[in-house]
Amino acid sequence: MNENYLNQHMNSRIHRGTNITCPWCKNTYPTATGLTTHLESGSCRDGINRETIYNTIRQHDQRRAFTHKMIEGSGGQRFNLTVTATERSWNGRFYECPLCTRECSTLPALNQHLKFPST
Repeated sequence: MNENYLNQHMNSRIHRGTNITCPWCKNTYPTATGLTTHLESGSCRDGINRETIYNTIRQHDQRRAFTHKMIEGSGGQRFNLTVTATERSWNGRFYECPLCTRECSTLPALNQHLKFPST
């Protein structure tokens, strides 16, 4: 239909294969982005999600080369903050992310972006 669809098709598992394996559930993906989305979305059957990945990295990153101290509550626990966009995010042309200014054409798309920033 257009060049974008062709590029997506050429980068699909049909042409690239599935040579990247999830180390937990053994599902395979054509790209590292596919594996990352699988893990961060919580769809890995072993219960791996963005939070468990970040906690593991933080635990092993003693010098804070990859992580930084986040907001903490009493007892050292992180706050679990959820950001939800409303109609007030409309900038006259798009729904605008309050964190990174990314523009989305629909409010559900903006909320998907806020829930999974890689999307």
